[in-house]
Amino acid sequence: MNKRIKRQLRLLTIAAATGAFIGLSGCASTSDFDSLQSQLNAQINAAAADAAAAKAEAAAASAKADQAFNTAMEANKRSMDTEAKIDNMFKKAMHK
Repeated sequence: MNKRIKRQLRLLTIAAATGAFIGLSGCASTSDFDSLQSQLNAQINAAAADAAAAKAEAAAASAKADQAFNTAMEANKRSMDTEAKIDNMFKKAMHK
């Protein structure tokens, strides 16, 4: 009977020590969780703002690229027209 009491006392001591360790081992409090959540939300909002700014800059760059492409196409057309006119003038001069 003495062994049985010692075993139960030892199990009770181990259970109490384990419970105290778990209880004191740094569980996050609600305020810690709320603080982390607000920091995370702030970072998410900052990332969303950065993404929106990048999207706006990309749209502006795309518009400028389209404008540059249109200008280049117009210049190419003028160049081809001028080349055709010079070619026609050369052919007329050679026939005379």
